[in-house]
Amino acid sequence: MSVFDAVKMAFLIYGLAIVISLLVAGLIKAMSLAISRRRQPSTEMAAAPPIALADTFQAAPEVIAAITAAVHATLGAKVQIQRVRRSRVQPHWVAEGRMEIMLSHRLAKK
Repeated sequence: MSVFDAVKMAFLIYGLAIVISLLVAGLIKAMSLAISRRRQPSTEMAAAPPIALADTFQAAPEVIAAITAAVHATLGAKVQIQRVRRSRVQPHWVAEGRMEIMLSHRLAKK
């Protein structure tokens, strides 16, 4: 096999690899477009008025029972849950967790 034939074979192999890569990239793009179109909400759902959760929230008896059991298991005392409501304030641990994630992405000083 001459050098010319080896170069010719290398170009053929690299060209075939490029064509296959482009076909796979096109297939992935088509799949992602099909999935994103499927996930778009319909206009009927988008036009619906928002529901005020704080006003309509009512805990199910199973939820109250689970909270009571968790408090009893933690404190070891008999408890009675009197009221369950949604918090309007974001818990501090959420903000702390977000801050920890953001700080982990900082570049180290040299």
